[in-house]
Amino acid sequence: MTAKHIVLDWSGTLFGMPDDQVLARKLAEAVLGAAGRRVRRGRLGALAVLGRFALGRVALQRARKRYNRGEIGLAEAYEPFNRYMLRGAPLGLIERTADAYGVQHAGLLDRRMLQPLAETRAGGSRLVIYSAAYDRGIRAVLDAAGAGGAFDELVCNVLDQEDGRALGLTARYRDDKAGDFKAEFLDRRGWSPSGVVYAGDNPVDEPIAALLPRGHFIVPFLAPDAFKEHMSAEYGAFVPEHADELSAYLSAL
Repeated sequence: MTAKHIVLDWSGTLFGMPDDQVLARKLAEAVLGAAGRRVRRGRLGALAVLGRFALGRVALQRARKRYNRGEIGLAEAYEPFNRYMLRGAPLGLIERTADAYGVQHAGLLDRRMLQPLAETRAGGSRLVIYSAAYDRGIRAVLDAAGAGGAFDELVCNVLDQEDGRALGLTARYRDDKAGDFKAEFLDRRGWSPSGVVYAGDNPVDEPIAALLPRGHFIVPFLAPDAFKEHMSAEYGAFVPEHADELSAYLSAL
């Protein structure tokens, strides 16, 4: 019997990057570059953007140090990026940059995971990507890879905006991914743990395994070997070696 709901992490699970840092850097570069071009055209008001970026770099460095010392969470560590770099940027610029990122990196989508998942969805399962990453970047990769319709839902961070200007990326699912998973899927939606399978590659995903029946956690192909061994031993997680093995596993649940 096919599992009703299959929930998957994005970075390092379906997509071959460990986090959203490359996209964040591209967004910052796009905003900074646009401001520099305006200044060169004589629009000196854009100097304020350049000044904010200088402050933002310092603030980000301080936040990262505090995060590394365990003084703040990941969401707070990202906050200077929103406040100094994204806020006020034209929405179209952010979206175009995310779309170009998707085209550039579509080849990093792991089709060893994608094909078995598509087969399972055809059999009646619901596929959900659950990630702290920016949803536009995820959709851009999927669309560029020809997999735009492969998933039923993305539960991810989004760009808040007002009057066509960015306010910043939301900061959900960063500091307590398992707690947020329970609140969203098991509590609010009322999904039974016995009908849910989760795939993730990172220690932040590990506590989700404890919320599900033994064997309902999948460690993806892209995960480090040490994580595969740990999750298999500790939670009975399934660690496929090839796509056919994953297909058989999913169809048997």
